[in-house]
Amino acid sequence: MNFGYKGISNYYRLNIDAAFKMFSLNQKDIVFIDVRDSKEWEDGIIPNSKTISLEDLEKELINLNKDFHYVLVCNYGNKSSIAANSMFKNGFNNVYNLQGGMLEWNTQKYPIYRLSPNL
Repeated sequence: MNFGYKGISNYYRLNIDAAFKMFSLNQKDIVFIDVRDSKEWEDGIIPNSKTISLEDLEKELINLNKDFHYVLVCNYGNKSSIAANSMFKNGFNNVYNLQGGMLEWNTQKYPIYRLSPNL
């Protein structure tokens, strides 16, 4: 399964349509990870996303299955590209960075889930 393109990066770049297609598959081995901080999560996350801040990602990698496909999400795609590189360097090969991030997801009016502000 390959939805994005690599170019010169170590991870796949994923456009919004491909990301929504992956989301719509609703497969256990496709995991969206939102790497923003808890305050930003209050604005909404992609439903069923794991919320792991960029600062906490490296220590959480031990809990993730290296055979799964991971879509990294932030506001615009900058933090998530850092996260994608980090995951790749730690042995994850199926890593995707959502280009345009939540800004583009919201522009397309794709579903979001509002978290409780008491996270």
